[in-house]
Amino acid sequence: MKKISIANPILDKKDINYAYKALKSKWISSRGEFVSKFEEKFQNFFNGGYSLSVSNGTSALELAIKSLGIKKGDEIIAPNFTFAASVNAIINCNAKPVLVDVEKDTWTIDLREIKKKITKKTKAIMMVHTFGQPCRIDEIKKFVRKKNLFLIEDCAESLGAKYKGRLVGLDGDCS
Repeated sequence: MKKISIANPILDKKDINYAYKALKSKWISSRGEFVSKFEEKFQNFFNGGYSLSVSNGTSALELAIKSLGIKKGDEIIAPNFTFAASVNAIINCNAKPVLVDVEKDTWTIDLREIKKKITKKTKAIMMVHTFGQPCRIDEIKKFVRKKNLFLIEDCAESLGAKYKGRLVGLDGDCS
């Protein structure tokens, strides 16, 4: 069986020295020197906004959901082709995931399917930009605004990807 790597880390001497410096400082998480530097560089990469480091994508999505005031019984529409974190975050926040099919050509959430699943309990749409492939952001965003819903962007697999010249992660209420 052929192995296909999802990611091959590229670590040079500078990276190893930074890791050693972090370990030596005894600040390897939360508010250490490198966390603050990362957040600042990340924010600059996106030309502003706010950034907050968390332990993983599930935690990031849970914070997004909670920050938008979504509560028990509220529905969030998400694609049925995604990493478990997307759906787990919805469940962990006591909201109800409503899964819809993805487009055949992009493997991202299909707006036609979203429209079929909207109810009075729907509070948000979660776009997942899968494998570096952005969703059809403009069309989905226009629909979401018309319906007065929140838009959550899961960009974990697409940092640096662009849609119509814009970096993904800049169009959601929380990304």
